Amino acid sequence: MNKYVKKELDRASKRINLYESMTDNEKEDFIKVLLNEIRDVSFEYYSSDDKQKEEIIDILLDDYNIIIHYIKQAPGNYAKIYKSLIGIPYVYLIDQKPETFDINEDLLDSINVDEGLTMEQANELLRWTSNNTRKNINICNIQSNHPEKNSYENDSLGGVCGFSQFSSLYPLQQLGLKTTVNNTWSISISHAFGTVIIPIKTNEGIIEKQFVIDCTYRQFFLVDDNVIAQYEPTDHHYAPLPGFFVMQDESNIEFAKEVLKNGFFELTEENIKYYFKPFFSFKYDLKDLDKIDEDFTKLDMINIINSEQEDFEYSKEEFDEWGMNLSLPNQEISFTK
Repeated sequence: MNKYVKKELDRASKRINLYESMTDNEKEDFIKVLLNEIRDVSFEYYSSDDKQKEEIIDILLDDYNIIIHYIKQAPGNYAKIYKSLIGIPYVYLIDQKPETFDINEDLLDSINVDEGLTMEQANELLRWTSNNTRKNINICNIQSNHPEKNSYENDSLGGVCGFSQFSSLYPLQQLGLKTTVNNTWSISISHAFGTVIIPIKTNEGIIEKQFVIDCTYRQFFLVDDNVIAQYEPTDHHYAPLPGFFVMQDESNIEFAKEVLKNGFFELTEENIKYYFKPFFSFKYDLKDLDKIDEDFTKLDMINIINSEQEDFEYSKEEFDEWGMNLSLPNQEISFTK
């Protein structure tokens, strides 16, 4: 078993055993104390230094293991907890905000898909579609629990992956690039993302590179969704979200920071493992985690991405009605002729 999983099992066991040793009245009082602590440290998080943030995340992991255990004991407990936590700031396992890029429009204007793109042009195009999608999310008035600002910078972006998928891919399709419209449901929980295939100029000629675009990856890193107590048995399968599995490997953490910052990455064999294996891992019970590595190697993710495609959940007409941008700067000279 992975060291991270062992550590989190030990963390949860100690706290839950402490909780279960209490009387019913003591348990209810303890839950109230935990909820107050969660509220207090969550508000402190954004004004803390890096060391203090790490300490706060440890406190939240401890507290949320008890809270999730409490919720699973009785259906009515969820309503009590939910009402108590309304309005607190989101806290994430990885503290990486989405980046806002300064776009070089001259680079975009010089793109001709038929002739191929330089890597510099390709990266600028991907940065532009990530920027534009995040602006559209702001227009959509995604409500955040952050005390200072309601925007994609602090929102978890949960529930808007289909919106983001259309916003990021449609302009690239109109430019004449091949895209895929995908969802991770075929290997795990449902999450909309997509890819774009860009012809890149090289000394050997044009080669195609494929990039995954996911501007809402952050939703899988909320601390309360990634505690090991999520595995506690109920009538349905529950597990921590992909962020829990990302945290088991330092290289995966560094990869995730880049995706959270940029909203895209190149589809390489290594990046396939870093991005898709945490999603794949969600469907396994705790007792079966040791099977994940072997089972994941049996998947042909490139084939799944390119053959198992979805329809968009949104349309240009809806985006036009909402006043959202789907056009590149000076797009009339950006289309291939």
